[in-house]
Amino acid sequence: MLKNLKIRNFALIGSVTLDFDKGLNIITGETGAGKSILVDALMTLLGEKASPDYVRSGEQKAVVEAIFSFPKTHPVFELLLENNYDNFDLGENDYDNSDTDKNTGNESQSNNSQIIIRREILARGSSRSFVNDTPAQFNFLKKLGSLLVDFHGQHEHQLLLKKENHIVFLDIIANNEEILNDYKIEYIKLKNLLTNLEDLTSKEEYFKIKAERQRFELKEINNVSPSPGEEIKLEDELSLHENSEKLVMLTSEVFNLLYGGDYSVNDKLASAKKSIQSLSEIDKKFSVYLEEIVSVAVAVKEIAQFIGTYKDNIDFEPERLEVIRERLTKIRGLAKKYGNFENIFDHKQKLEHELSLIDNLDEKIENTKNEIETQKENIGKLAKKISENRKEKLIFLAESVVKTLKEFGIDNSLFRVLINQKKIDNNFANKAIAIVNNELFEAFHNGIDTVEFLISTNTGEAPKPLAETASGGEISRVMLAIKSIIANSDQMPILVFDEIDSGISGRIARKVGLAMKKLADKHQIIAITHLPQIAALADQHISVIKIVSEEQTFINAKVLQEQDKIIETAKLISGDQLTEHSIKTAKELRLV
Repeated sequence: MLKNLKIRNFALIGSVTLDFDKGLNIITGETGAGKSILVDALMTLLGEKASPDYVRSGEQKAVVEAIFSFPKTHPVFELLLENNYDNFDLGENDYDNSDTDKNTGNESQSNNSQIIIRREILARGSSRSFVNDTPAQFNFLKKLGSLLVDFHGQHEHQLLLKKENHIVFLDIIANNEEILNDYKIEYIKLKNLLTNLEDLTSKEEYFKIKAERQRFELKEINNVSPSPGEEIKLEDELSLHENSEKLVMLTSEVFNLLYGGDYSVNDKLASAKKSIQSLSEIDKKFSVYLEEIVSVAVAVKEIAQFIGTYKDNIDFEPERLEVIRERLTKIRGLAKKYGNFENIFDHKQKLEHELSLIDNLDEKIENTKNEIETQKENIGKLAKKISENRKEKLIFLAESVVKTLKEFGIDNSLFRVLINQKKIDNNFANKAIAIVNNELFEAFHNGIDTVEFLISTNTGEAPKPLAETASGGEISRVMLAIKSIIANSDQMPILVFDEIDSGISGRIARKVGLAMKKLADKHQIIAITHLPQIAALADQHISVIKIVSEEQTFINAKVLQEQDKIIETAKLISGDQLTEHSIKTAKELRLV
């Protein structure tokens, strides 16, 4: 339960501290007094968007803090421990624990632990949150709040006018949350596979056109079939063939100068050798030069032999020259097309890789289709179970709504819950379909069902869609009936109603109030109302007033004592001018 709420500098609130009690907590006040601001503050505390506009004008920050008390077995403590929040009080016994706690069955308050949540909203636009004085992330705060409080706004009954919302209520009653989460995971996988298939098939024609061009380019390269380094080798060979005549002439000339003629270098070196040999016999100093001239003669002979052999091997072939020129033309053409000679090989490798992918496209499409079929069966199994859960609760929901509406003054109502599925004749590969027992159904994000509520509030009339038949007051009561049924079947400890009783009055309001009072046996109820028939039933009554002081407007709230409860209820009957009759009526309304 919510034990205490502190609000400071939030909207028009300067500073308010309120203690709440178990059972039915009623909030009243004149129109525009700021009753809903209390609810806004609580919703903001528990994870709703925090606007800097919430900070009171002239202040730096707004602060909302609440103390909650729950049995140690409540799921909220498991969530806290999973996120390393273990600093909650395990021995809370500040409150009277002598009586059985309405909100926790037979467990007394001494078995409760408490959680303190604080949120600070800064005027500059940011906010920060704390759970038992430990910083908390926004997403965690929102998840925590979803386990603590269920908010029902004053216009929420309008959700019933849209039939797509009906399935949400049925799923809550059918306890489908966990299996729906599993289904949604598999459904998203199916949608992703369908998107992949669409992407592959839409690009298939483009890939085929691209493949034709790539195959042409690859064939062009393979027809030439260049090899690494071939261009340089051919250019060297071309140079030799183009200069063969000059090579013959120059090698012949050099050979004759060195070795081939009567006055060749070789002959002159031989004569010089004889002369130096004679000189060395006279003077030993020439001996060393004799060895050197012998070495020079040997070198000249080796050079002459190489040139002679080279000259003899020069073979000018005009046909080979033409082949080389033609080959170089093809290679240079490819090199120019792809930037340079080395790029030819990189481009060839890229073409081969991409063509391999394109050639496998049909296989990829087929594999994706097979995966889609498997996924259709996967979601079909889950969708079947979800539908079964919903169908199991059809009669329960219909009978419970009729029974509750009777308590709310609609005596002769008929309520029907229609569940339909759309069968598919053909298993289209690109459509979200669930396969259930070898039958095909159109699949949605929440299963294969569409759900619609039908109602008749008059004897003899067949049930029709809510939006076509029910009045505003009736819709409000249907919503309250469904919320009551949901509340009785879940573990949500705190329910907040923000004028959900709009559109009803008088005798019916009393019945609605008694239904809320009964609901408060199992849940802490916090309800904003303008109806005295409901306000009179409060276990705890909070009055909200607007005060103008020194050209500033403040909202104040206080918990009323028993006599003040009667006066406040009387004001709802007769306005500010209290009468004996209104006070008497208020006292009578307090009697349950």
